[in-house]
Amino acid sequence: MSTLRVDNIKGRTGTTVSIPDSNNLSVSGSLTVTGVTTFSSGAQLNLQGTDINSGNRGDVLYYDANGQLAKLTIGAAQVQFLSQMELTFPGVILVVLLVYIMLLLMV
Repeated sequence: MSTLRVDNIKGRTGTTVSIPDSNNLSVSGSLTVTGVTTFSSGAQLNLQGTDINSGNRGDVLYYDANGQLAKLTIGAAQVQFLSQMELTFPGVILVVLLVYIMLLLMV
C-alpha cells in the first residue's frame, strides 16, 4: 500500500475532489468538517450502527440501557395526535410522560 503525505488536497480542474463509487475514504483519526455537508436521500449516516439519515415521521432517537444510540418508532398516528395537542405547560408534561411510557415499554 502506498502512503500519500499532503497538507492540502485541491481539485486540479475544479473545487470538488471525487472518490469513485468502487472506493471508500476511511478516517481513523479525527475529522473536522467546515461548511455545509449534504447527504443524498439514499445515503447512510451511521452513528453507533444506527442510520440516522433514514426513518419515518415520528421516529425518535434515544440512548438505550447500554448507552447506545437507538431508534424508537412512534408511528404517524401518534405524531398526528401529538402535533394537534395544544402545547401549553400541561401539554408538554403529557408529551414527556407519553414518550417516557413508550421507552419503559421497550425495556
